[in-house]
Amino acid sequence: MALLLRHAAEEDAQAKLDLNAKIYTGRLTENIKNGIDVTNTLEQVLINGDGKISDFPRIAKSLQADYIQSIQLAPAGIVTEIYPAEGNEDGLGNLIDREDARGKSSRYARDHDVIITQGPFNLLQGGSGIAVRNPVYMEQANGQKTFWGFTIVILRVPELFAGTFDALSKLGYDYRLFKTVSPMDPRFQEVYSSGAALPDNAAAYTFEVGDSKWRLELALNSAAAHTRNIYLLPGLVLVIFILLAVVTHFVIKHNDYLQEQKHRQALEEALRAAEAANNAKTKFLNNMSHDIRTPMNAIIGFTDIALSQQPKAEVRSCLEKIKQSSGHLMSLINDVLDISRIESGKVEFKPVPVSITEVIDTVVAVAQGFMENRNIELVINRNCPSNPYVMADALRIRDVLINILSNAVKFTKDGGKITFTTFTKPGKDERHFFGCYRIADTGVGMSEEFQSKLFDEFTQECADARTNYKGTGLGMAITKRYVELMGGTITVESKQGVGTTFTVELPLVWTDAASASPEDSEQQPKAVSLKGVPVLLAEDNDLNAEITTMLLENEGMVVTRAADGEQVVEIFKNAPAGAFAVILMDIMMPKLDGYAAAQAIRTLAGRADARTIPIIALSANVFAEDIEASKAAGMDAHLSKPLEVGKLIAAISQLYGRRE
Repeated sequence: MALLLRHAAEEDAQAKLDLNAKIYTGRLTENIKNGIDVTNTLEQVLINGDGKISDFPRIAKSLQADYIQSIQLAPAGIVTEIYPAEGNEDGLGNLIDREDARGKSSRYARDHDVIITQGPFNLLQGGSGIAVRNPVYMEQANGQKTFWGFTIVILRVPELFAGTFDALSKLGYDYRLFKTVSPMDPRFQEVYSSGAALPDNAAAYTFEVGDSKWRLELALNSAAAHTRNIYLLPGLVLVIFILLAVVTHFVIKHNDYLQEQKHRQALEEALRAAEAANNAKTKFLNNMSHDIRTPMNAIIGFTDIALSQQPKAEVRSCLEKIKQSSGHLMSLINDVLDISRIESGKVEFKPVPVSITEVIDTVVAVAQGFMENRNIELVINRNCPSNPYVMADALRIRDVLINILSNAVKFTKDGGKITFTTFTKPGKDERHFFGCYRIADTGVGMSEEFQSKLFDEFTQECADARTNYKGTGLGMAITKRYVELMGGTITVESKQGVGTTFTVELPLVWTDAASASPEDSEQQPKAVSLKGVPVLLAEDNDLNAEITTMLLENEGMVVTRAADGEQVVEIFKNAPAGAFAVILMDIMMPKLDGYAAAQAIRTLAGRADARTIPIIALSANVFAEDIEASKAAGMDAHLSKPLEVGKLIAAISQLYGRRE
């Protein structure tokens, strides 16, 4: 009986050990990623600043944490700047030419374009540390990438893992943490331990972060093991007299364990099923987006061409209604895709240095555009900070505020008023603060019952709302997700027949003007004549080819069409150098897709113009990863379908103008 009890207790302890190991290896992974994120942020600042950071100490100070020994910049692999400088002077110097572990890992990171975590090693200041080296590559005008250097952070151990180790100790575990020395040296080296000797059969759990493998060894300490076994003592002393009670206890305990196992297995199966369903939904929506955008490109394009032919008033009215309805349909498609991407975790918060004043200027300009043909008063109350430059995701801020303002216009009758107020609140220190935005309207308002469901998906106040105001009921759900993604809050106060007030508060960090990017980074193309410009168009869909050809020929360009990826490569290869001024490349084509076709053209031997001719992707795939894939394939720009004539002509003018 005692053996059965001990066996049940050991199985229960092992199950808890496995569960805790899964939880705390996850926390250790997040600890390590926190350090890696510092180098990623510096890399983004460098890319936005064309390889320069004008006030490195100020930006590094904003990223500093108690587990960071130092933050470093190493252009061309030579450490030239360290924050804080005092006490870290020995870190200066050439990394690439060293023959020690630092040099070898640095060369590996540079040559393989991977983030390296090297160490542990002893710090001169005491304790041990881990170095994170992130190779930075700058994209040139010809699409090639060149090595700029490294962004580096030195992490202190055990401070980096302090919270995780404290939690393990409170649970009664002794532990040892190991990591591989480097990608070239797969040996495990101890990073930190609780100081107690672990038994030879201690449980070991391996996990990976970036280029390195880590191993966590766990075992209950003697005090916890003693506590676990106390409940066995009565059975050992009086086993004969309490046999029935012990058997009953064992059965209940074992049944509880089996139920727990079944429950855990059911949860894991449910999680896998939910992930599979979510992935299937995302794939379905992506495919539907592409299949809907392709015919919509023809509908909108032919409508624009028909409108340009000076039709009769009745025909013009019909065409304008078609165009308006098409725009509304595209808005619905974009909303459904946005919420799908948010749910699948594909939307990321990417703060970069920007002018918050310029961001709000854009929002105000768009809001004023909403007011055209409406008798609504727009009142702007702005508290502009003396230093407008912050670390923020300008795109997400614009999306949030413009969505709320568009709803205010939609639900406010003529003769009403909308007030847009901006102000700030202090943060945890002088570098941190909250950007606050309040939008109040005198519109129809909302009931208290609906306010509790306002941020749910596909919700509207009543059935009449779809008839009177249109929409998917996704706008506020997307807005709230974006606000939460940025670490902020959104609140609403509303009364039916009186109006609604939304308040958004977002945490922001001051930065300097030199590192900030302009809010509208697109350069205006210089005026160039496109008459007679030869264009090679790769498009497998006949309708899309016809509409694109007509749009280009209306501007005086000469169009040659290829019906698939292989054909566009052959036409370009067989044409004399300079025969075409620009290539418009569809992505999803038979025989050879647009990515492969662009790469094939860029690598043609003996054709200097193959590396310089502008290639513009025209695709119904509109996500950030699609744009990155186009750039990686060697294309210069990415335009989404349905095509907007102005953007298409502007892109061609800008790229063609560079060659003039």
